[in-house]
Amino acid sequence: MTTTREPEVMTTSDPAAKRSILLLFVGLMVTLLLSALDQTIFSTALPTIVGELNGVNHMLWVTTAYILASTIITPVYGKLGDLAPIRRG
Repeated sequence: MTTTREPEVMTTSDPAAKRSILLLFVGLMVTLLLSALDQTIFSTALPTIVGELNGVNHMLWVTTAYILASTIITPVYGKLGDLAPIRRG
């Protein structure tokens, strides 16, 4: 005889768990905001940068350098996040 169990729903009245979820959500939203601002600033500044370099043919290099720098710094942010102390309520 096989019995099926209902999926467990995470319902908690623990304030520490709610605070952790809220903190995680706020962190994700701040990350998305900063990413959107970063892209907006880059898109706005790109014509000026290309104008200073005297040519649209340099736009590919500017974009490549930006993406490469963003890709390189991402693991650094991750490592710094791992090193940050975690405070428990």
